[in-house]
Amino acid sequence: MCAGPACDLSGGRPYIAGEYVPGPSLRQAIDRGRRFAGDDQHRLAAAIATAPTAVHESGVVHRDLEPDNVLLGADWPR
Repeated sequence: MCAGPACDLSGGRPYIAGEYVPGPSLRQAIDRGRRFAGDDQHRLAAAIATAPTAVHESGVVHRDLEPDNVLLGADWPR
């Protein structure tokens, strides 16, 4: 499942590192007044709904899907 410096599942503190996404979290965006409607709202909802399936298919259980962990990058959401 994981190889290289981006993960270590055998140590005392297992980790999997993801890519850096420059942009606010969903919570930060909403706290700053961002509102989602129309196509943006549908795109955001679809991405949030399908992301856990993709993560679980890679053999990882995320267990912490919340607005702080949804990042809005240039090709958002991530």
